[in-house]
Amino acid sequence: MKTPNRRQLLLGLSTLAASSALTACGDGSLRDPDRPFNNALDLAREASILNTLLALALEAVDGYTQGLESLARLRDDPTRASEERDAAGLAHDVATAFQRHHADHAELLTKVVRALGSTPLRAEDARFKSPSGFSPSVGNLLKLGANEERRAAIGFNVVVQGLARAEHRFIAASIEGNLAQHYVVLEALVGALVAPTPGFDPATAVTQAYVASTADVGGGPGLQELPDLAVDD
Repeated sequence: MKTPNRRQLLLGLSTLAASSALTACGDGSLRDPDRPFNNALDLAREASILNTLLALALEAVDGYTQGLESLARLRDDPTRASEERDAAGLAHDVATAFQRHHADHAELLTKVVRALGSTPLRAEDARFKSPSGFSPSVGNLLKLGANEERRAAIGFNVVVQGLARAEHRFIAASIEGNLAQHYVVLEALVGALVAPTPGFDPATAVTQAYVASTADVGGGPGLQELPDLAVDD
């Protein structure tokens, strides 16, 4: 079975969200009641969206597994400078906690997909692939993690309104908030450990007020407008 990469999954979410837009128009808030499944296609669409979100969660678990292995090697390598080993140890602790969050997300989404009568994606079919030529330094691992957490938060945000059941919208929005927190923490660690600045700047600690742009409804830009952190250390 050919596994789509993470970028393809996120692009697929946009397509799924667009296909759900007609049912979401005018009543897409998290507090609205369930919208009925009018036919088998509606049910299949809901399960497909949730299964794609599950794929993102499972890929994140696998990505952190790979990252933790690299960080452990850096942390335990006596030939490296103590500062680098300490940074790797701190990054390892943070990554361990974040991986646990993603595992919890995957467990919940698996239950939800199964409750709809669909088959949840298996972990072995959702492997994370690092960018070509990726060098697993502490800095690059933190930047890659930040980039992927930001993309995932945006992906969840895209589909929340298109989910028919209020419970599913609540779950997706709650996970999205956690992913955005991960992004902010990892970006802050990049600044603290990789590219330290003279002092803490509150104005740039949280770079955007929204995950997705709300400019069209009188708000402001979102995280999707930020460039990726360059993983070229």
